[in-house]
Amino acid sequence: ARALVIDHLDHSVRNADELELHTGLKAVGALPTLGNDSLGRRIANRGVSEPASFGDVMSALADPKSIRGGLPYRQSVLRLLSRARGLMQPNHPAVAMLVSANSGAGTSATALALAYAAALSGEKVLLVDAASTDVALSIALAGDLDHRGVIVLDNRAHLQAITRRDQRSGLAFLPIALADLRSLKAHQSKRLAHGITALSQGYDLVVIDGGAMLEDESAAARFPIVAQVIVVARAGV
Repeated sequence: ARALVIDHLDHSVRNADELELHTGLKAVGALPTLGNDSLGRRIANRGVSEPASFGDVMSALADPKSIRGGLPYRQSVLRLLSRARGLMQPNHPAVAMLVSANSGAGTSATALALAYAAALSGEKVLLVDAASTDVALSIALAGDLDHRGVIVLDNRAHLQAITRRDQRSGLAFLPIALADLRSLKAHQSKRLAHGITALSQGYDLVVIDGGAMLEDESAAARFPIVAQVIVVARAGV
């Protein structure tokens, strides 16, 4: 009886079918958990110690031995990428933003995995970190960035000046989360949106890490420039 009551009161989502049932959202795909070897943990650990170069982190992700269970994970990422691209409308900018309800869902790691997989397939990809509540991704990939001077939010050249690029894959990374986007006023958010739009015209795919929406609503300011929003949720939560 106790087990039945607990099961009845447990509203956590355990799989893709339950996600569609409870939310009405279409499940684009599912990624296996990687436990202590998760990309999120690797990114966080990288940022807490010493800042590594962008290329170092990318090389670590590309190493087949870098993550236990990495092959099934990478295959799932490729399937997710294919389905996400299939849902995008033709003749529209391919801009996808990943968000979650709360932090800890793996949004940053999923955004990085999707962007990197697309870059390795030959696409010109821009990864944007816009999650100011958790800047681990920017610290890990651009911790050694030292840019002096004023960055104009709607200026394509200024945004390009702080964009990092991985030589191996060609993946470009824009660490705007370091500026704490939560402090931007409405007109500043619009200027940033125009700047990202101008910058994205030179890429086949733009992936934006929007972070946790219930903790930071500033990601909603990017909705007008996004063709697809992917909500990341951890099973059992």
